[in-house]
Amino acid sequence: MAITTELLHKQSVVIKQ
Repeated sequence: MAITTELLHKQSVVIKQ
């Protein structure tokens, strides 16, 4: 499930920015 974690992290970064 590494892809899910990476996707979530990427989305989180986008939302934070």
